[in-house]
Amino acid sequence: MIKIVPDTNVIISGMLGGFGNPRKLLNLSLAKKIILYGCEESYSEFCDVINRPKLANYLRRQLYTPQKMTLDYKSIIKIVEPMDLLEDENIAFQDRDDDIYFRIAKASGARIIISGDKKHVLVVKEFDNILVVSVSNFIDSYSNLQKG
Repeated sequence: MIKIVPDTNVIISGMLGGFGNPRKLLNLSLAKKIILYGCEESYSEFCDVINRPKLANYLRRQLYTPQKMTLDYKSIIKIVEPMDLLEDENIAFQDRDDDIYFRIAKASGARIIISGDKKHVLVVKEFDNILVVSVSNFIDSYSNLQKG
């Protein structure tokens, strides 16, 4: 089974979008084709984002609540305790909090991080045998593997 660490925005997009690639990623998880990993810190970030006022109106229109989204998160994401990166493994992020995805990947044994963050996470591309890809690249690659 493929182990993946998705970033917060990929999860939120998957929950709120009915047909796009982020939703396809969540559907693969629900179908037990892949395992998605997070940690308490990534869960806290998720909770912070879904409770922001700018998202509240959108959620009301979708008949979705932050409480429902947190329940969905807990049913989709397997929580692990992230590993610390060694000093020589530090990755230079503009947003220092983004190293959490690599720490989760190391703890879970995931070899893929899926992100939509072009400025910070996706620029890394690969670190310590962990690939960083966009959700569309992953879905395209996964679909091609299933065909061939």
